[in-house]
This record gives sequence, C-alpha cells and structure tokens, in this order.
Amino acid sequence: MNCLITTSREPTRRIRSFIKDLNKVIPGSVRVNRGKKSVEDLARECLRYGLSRALIVFRAKGNPGKIVFLEVTPTHYSYYPLAIYLKGIKLRREMKVNDVEHSLGEKSRLMVVTYASQGGKIRKAAEVIAEGLVTEYMQIRDIVNLTNLDLYDEYVFLFLTIVQGKKQIRFYIFGDGKIKETGPRLNIKEIRFKGEEIL
Repeated sequence: MNCLITTSREPTRRIRSFIKDLNKVIPGSVRVNRGKKSVEDLARECLRYGLSRALIVFRAKGNPGKIVFLEVTPTHYSYYPLAIYLKGIKLRREMKVNDVEHSLGEKSRLMVVTYASQGGKIRKAAEVIAEGLVTEYMQIRDIVNLTNLDLYDEYVFLFLTIVQGKKQIRFYIFGDGKIKETGPRLNIKEIRFKGEEIL
C-alpha cells in the first residue's frame, strides 16, 4: 500500500507534526506540504509518485479534526466516502517513542487489525479503513500466522480498538517476533462511511 499524506490548507504546527508521524509509520507513504495546492494538484502529485490514494488531515480548533481519503487514477480522482473524525491525538514524541528502535525497513507492510471479540461494527469500520488505504484487514488472533511469512521484514498494524469505552486507532510494529506500539495514537469521535455513522 502506498499513499500521499498531506493536510488541508494553513495547517497548524501540531497537524504538521501529526502527518510527519503518519509518514513514519505508514509504509510506502509520501508526505507533501499542501501549500496552495488544489485537490486536482494533489491528484497530480499522487500520479507523479505512482500513488493511488491521498490521506488528507483537516483541522478543528487548531488540532487534527478529520481524516479523509482521495482515490486517484490516471483519468479520474474522487473522494473515497470515508471520514474519520478525531477527538484528539497523541504524537510519537509525547509517547516517548525512540525513532531508532521504531524505524521501518524497506520491506514493510501495513495491515488493519481488530479484536474479534469487539464485534461487527468495529470490524466493519476496520474493513472500510483497509479499503480506503488499499490494504488488508485481519483479526488480531491471526497475527501468529504471519510469523511463517518472509515476504516482509516487518508489519505495521493499524489497530482499531475500544479501550475503556474510548474508540482508538493505535499503530504497532511487528517484526523479529516482537510487537511494539510505535504511535501516533488517535482518539476517535466517529467514523462515517457514505455519510452514515458506522462507529
């Protein structure tokens, strides 16, 4: 999976830090400063880098407030009908993540994962996010099966979960038989697909 990561116009320092964090943990991603670029310009940037998706972070009261996705082909671009509304975020530096210990190799793979026990709604949301990022969805219990695969040096898990009633996205790196949270951490207000709240 490869995507372009950018912001709405006039991002705050915190939003710029957030997309830098996302760029560090999403394999194959390219971070682009928005500047005065239109949506059409972003689509062109995707094509220039050979990418089929753009992830765009919008602000709310100076903080990351919403994530949307742009689908891009050589002849067309449109918004993928997914919006992730944020309550707040925790940056990697605020989690005291060591970049040396949590750096991605060239052969890394992003996957969206959930607990099977957390039900159908969270699974549906995870499947939609995976489709938006053009990657795979799996349940956490199936991670053990990845230890027999040598196609990738490590996996990055975008983990959609509910912790003490709070909807969250957490990022983990899995490699050499070890799994570690790498940040950032996103607190979710709601997830909407085709205009309807799905989580």
